[in-house]
Amino acid sequence: MPSTATITAFQTFVTKTVISSSQMNNTLANFRGHLIPIDPNTIAADSTGSYDLGSTDYRWRTVYAQALNASTATGNIPTWQKVTLAYTSFQTAAASASITAFSLPAKGAIQAVHIGNPTAFAGGGISAVNLTIGNGTDSEKYVVSLAVNTSTIAETYQAIGVEDLTAATNIIATLSATGANLDSLTAGQVDVYFLRGALE
Repeated sequence: MPSTATITAFQTFVTKTVISSSQMNNTLANFRGHLIPIDPNTIAADSTGSYDLGSTDYRWRTVYAQALNASTATGNIPTWQKVTLAYTSFQTAAASASITAFSLPAKGAIQAVHIGNPTAFAGGGISAVNLTIGNGTDSEKYVVSLAVNTSTIAETYQAIGVEDLTAATNIIATLSATGANLDSLTAGQVDVYFLRGALE
């Protein structure tokens, strides 16, 4: 590996002139460490997903980027997923209704849940509306009875759950009303952000 932490340039060779060993070694040193070709045509066997940037023994010190787009086959990089829950999805002639917010793949994990940007759930004779979020066996695993008949919600839950290792798991949102059935709702919406990842 090159001994300095600076990016070096390629040697410019002139047609029909002798190339010294030091010039060639300086150019080859770029491929051993600090300078990475950004044009895929410079890589003889270019193939997507086949090259590493650094290693466990030789890590990059600082990375500056306008944007970072990363993906893996298992989705194990934690990512925020937004789900908007609107009153129209829960309108039913009952005091409680559940919907699938999203499907978490096998080995999926939820690390945190944030709820905000609300429009108060209201309508008819409804006096209170509460939201819970969980799975098919524990309706309050991630969010426990949060009042959503208000426009001032900004709650974060450190959650915490690794779901099924072999099958997808539906993440369930349940809305419960007091005073009237959910089909009396005329307004209401809230954004739910899930910090989700997966086991390797």
